[in-house]
Amino acid sequence: MTSHCQVLDQGTVRAFEGGVLSTTAAASKVIDKLLDVSSVDPLPGEAQGTVAVYDTCNEIRKKIRALLAKEGMTQAAFIRALNKNLSEDGQNVSPANLRYFMGCKDVRGGNTNIAFYAAYIFFEKRRIQDGKPKSKFREEMEKAWGSKGFDTEHGGNQQYTYFASERPVIDKYGKIDFFDARAFR
Repeated sequence: MTSHCQVLDQGTVRAFEGGVLSTTAAASKVIDKLLDVSSVDPLPGEAQGTVAVYDTCNEIRKKIRALLAKEGMTQAAFIRALNKNLSEDGQNVSPANLRYFMGCKDVRGGNTNIAFYAAYIFFEKRRIQDGKPKSKFREEMEKAWGSKGFDTEHGGNQQYTYFASERPVIDKYGKIDFFDARAFR
């Protein structure tokens, strides 16, 4: 039999023989276990689609890239896992949503995208399932954003009114603040 390779998402290459993609049962079980967070109780607000988010878009993109880089992981399997954690309001993550979110930049880039929200829920449940403590950055995010969490409603095209002497600044937590530009002249 001839051996071929198939290039999949994110540069993953898998060998297959005779035209049938072969995945070992062990690798498949590892991926299934990695994506299964069903043993974790729903997060507060999950049923209503109002989970408070305490990660920036950049942090979620890093986590997604690391997960998709694992051998045997596909975007399709990841998207299916994300959709299992969304409320029944009709919103689902599609490949286009994920591609758009992953192409965004900055701490707030893609904050209104459903892929960001669903991925946060997934990774938070994984953290809980693995018994890991909150990271220092996560605790700082909770302090910075309070009980409502990171802004997932106002996108990058949000308009602000400020004085001519002021300049808007986005900090590492994604919070927007204004400072007096005259103080730095």
